[in-house]
Amino acid sequence: FYAKDAPKTVARFVELAQSKFYDGQSFHRVVPGFVIQTGDPKSRNKSDATVGSGGSGVKQKAEFNSRKHVRGTVAMAR
Repeated sequence: FYAKDAPKTVARFVELAQSKFYDGQSFHRVVPGFVIQTGDPKSRNKSDATVGSGGSGVKQKAEFNSRKHVRGTVAMAR
């Protein structure tokens, strides 16, 4: 993580991980060669038709920087 480039985003991710927010979630969007997404608590219920529309309940302001998203990058969607 690059806390110097995105301090609030990194802090929020760490907070969510430490609180076990991501536990039991599945990857709800997979586009081979492009992106995989998780982070929707609705993904714990595979029959929920609204999977992909949930979140942590906090709107995070974007922290734009010059880092590129290369293979293996972890980022938060807006």
